[in-house]
Amino acid sequence: MNKYEIMTITKNSVGEAGAAKAIAQVTELINANKGSVEGSKSWGKRKLVYEINHEDHGYYDVVDFTLSPSKLAVVKAKLNLMPNIVRYLITAK
Repeated sequence: MNKYEIMTITKNSVGEAGAAKAIAQVTELINANKGSVEGSKSWGKRKLVYEINHEDHGYYDVVDFTLSPSKLAVVKAKLNLMPNIVRYLITAK
């Protein structure tokens, strides 16, 4: 099990409640792939440096988790299908 950190940007149009729901889906996805979430932090609504898909603001969240490296590709594939997540970045800690 390796330690990772994921930063997500959720669409501004879904609001704060929608962003919280998206992060809950991310944590469920990690747990479903036999990983464990160690902590999460919401950075709130921030202005994007450049417009992405007609969105100029987004909700930033950071989640620390552990996961098997073999399951990371599965998590990334499912994250790409989540419609409310504009961008994400997974980094190894």
